[in-house]
Amino acid sequence: MKKHIFYWLLVLPISSILLLEATLQAGSFINQHILGRKNQAQWLTSHLRIVTMGDSNTYGLYLKPEESYPKQLEKLWNATHKDQPIEVINLGYPGSNSSRIVANIEDAINNLHPDLVLVMIGTNDSWTLPISYAESSLKSNEIHLLDWAKSHSKIYRMYCLAARQKINEGELHVVTTSDPNQAESAKEKPATIDYQNLHLDFSMTMRKPEDNFNSDEMLLGNIAKLIRYAKASQQRIIFLTYAGNKSYYMQANKIINEAMRRNQYTDFNF
Repeated sequence: MKKHIFYWLLVLPISSILLLEATLQAGSFINQHILGRKNQAQWLTSHLRIVTMGDSNTYGLYLKPEESYPKQLEKLWNATHKDQPIEVINLGYPGSNSSRIVANIEDAINNLHPDLVLVMIGTNDSWTLPISYAESSLKSNEIHLLDWAKSHSKIYRMYCLAARQKINEGELHVVTTSDPNQAESAKEKPATIDYQNLHLDFSMTMRKPEDNFNSDEMLLGNIAKLIRYAKASQQRIIFLTYAGNKSYYMQANKIINEAMRRNQYTDFNF
């Protein structure tokens, strides 16, 4: 009698979960590698979710919110793909550098569960200081067992997709140093993006003449951390170059291209 109870209460549920996980993994492999489809969320949710991260070029400095590139992407895509709509959440912030993206991206992903993250960063690395937290975060492929299970489990992914709700942009609270239409950077003052349990800090410190570090190597290293994180967590991250190609934009684009080459990373759009 006890063996039967043990079977029904423990063995059968665990076996069923493992069988479901194996079935989903097989289906995902067929979907991606045989059928060539990367969209795994459309049948679970009414829309795909994209999170954009970057500096003022992503934020849309001097533009109305609906004129920023993330909202233009959402509008243009949905106008021509009515059967496959997207929701784009703009987490760009004026003055951000690559170390702030490294420090914030994991919290953003864990709270918002996006299908895709777009990152465009690098122009501010030369005149802002890196933050200390980024030096130790996303540093390697090392990941705890529970984190690994969450990253690889299709059942957990299904749960996150089914449980997530459409973002209420009225609750996405952006705190800038001044009028949002005029803020150039955090400039050593509080700077945050908040949404429910998500709190992202974008405070930055301007570089002084005596600060000695190689900003190009810092950008290369931070992009490498983001790439390692993308591979370890199985979160798709696409890196974008800047539309402009003069002065600091040209240098940032050069470094981004070099980082893609060094890390043999193909999720890249230039």
